[in-house]
Amino acid sequence: MLSSIHGKKTWKNRHRNEVDKVMLLYKTEKLAWKKERLLAIKLLLETDKSYDEVAGIVGRARSRIQVWTKLFRDKGLDGVLSRSHGGGRKSSVTTTVQEAMIEKLKQGAYRTAKQFQVWLREEHQIKLSVKGVYYHLGKLGGRLKVPRPSHLKKDEAKVEVFRTT
Repeated sequence: MLSSIHGKKTWKNRHRNEVDKVMLLYKTEKLAWKKERLLAIKLLLETDKSYDEVAGIVGRARSRIQVWTKLFRDKGLDGVLSRSHGGGRKSSVTTTVQEAMIEKLKQGAYRTAKQFQVWLREEHQIKLSVKGVYYHLGKLGGRLKVPRPSHLKKDEAKVEVFRTT
């Protein structure tokens, strides 16, 4: 009763002809996340199960089943079988700036991340922390050219004894 009020029966009737296509795709699909979505749609189309029952069978939340159903109603199977996500925050360092950084690395123009940080701020108006500069330099293949500093009063004899014992 309640399902007909919310239009569940009507969208089911509109998409009855796609049950065979859903079944075929479900049987041939290899990716688990696609199979999961197809199973949910198949159960909703073939049976009179509620969203809660389908969610229990598929092992997902009721809200997720509703999202997949809305995708199926609005965009069809292509909508259900595609993943769309923002991919995270856009980097402030564009590809052209990355190419310029690679060129500076090849030239050996800067020896420290702090120098790169100043260059990025002055030339490209990009404000990054030193840690952020290290992150981007690491992605671009930049490596430390000098060994880590050691104490001026370090006793080499004690270091050698330490290594052997």
